[in-house]
Amino acid sequence: PPLPALVAGKDVEVVNDADGDGQISPGDTILYTVVIQNISLFPILDVMISDTVPLHTEYVGDSTRFDNGTTVTPIPDDDGVTPFPLDESGVNLGTLPAKGSFSITFQVTIDNFPPVGVDTIVNQAVINTVDEELKPEVETLLNFEPAIELIKTAGTAADGEVYYIQQTPSLVTYHYVITNIGDTYLSDIIIT
Repeated sequence: PPLPALVAGKDVEVVNDADGDGQISPGDTILYTVVIQNISLFPILDVMISDTVPLHTEYVGDSTRFDNGTTVTPIPDDDGVTPFPLDESGVNLGTLPAKGSFSITFQVTIDNFPPVGVDTIVNQAVINTVDEELKPEVETLLNFEPAIELIKTAGTAADGEVYYIQQTPSLVTYHYVITNIGDTYLSDIIIT
């Protein structure tokens, strides 16, 4: 006989492109969407979802939403230690009707400077019912934009102030301020 059956998937998109490059980069805010579909002819009771905030990101408070197919409602974090409602014990989404679907969304902001070597953000949800467990996952490759700014001034410095020298036969001291304005670490900086 036909049995209850679920399928689930997970997707990610940029909702705040901090550097304006059109790609997922450090400093951007991204939206995760989990879609759960009942492909059977029977309702599925007590559909549970749990998830975690990916490493090297920060949860955007009060951004978790549940769409049951007719209404979209926020999912607050009523009793958790963290502000993210899907971690810890997860959330019971209720009964998923036959041929129906649920979707859950939440936002995170990627750290401005993930540790050296981190070029991917991985996130996996866990969907549980009485009969099965699904683990939809999305792996996001980060786009890094290296950039550097150099400001050079001439003068003499005293107590942190810069005094500019007029055209005189004096000794000139050059001052350099180098700033990493990109979204990745820079090494082996050489000034000539």
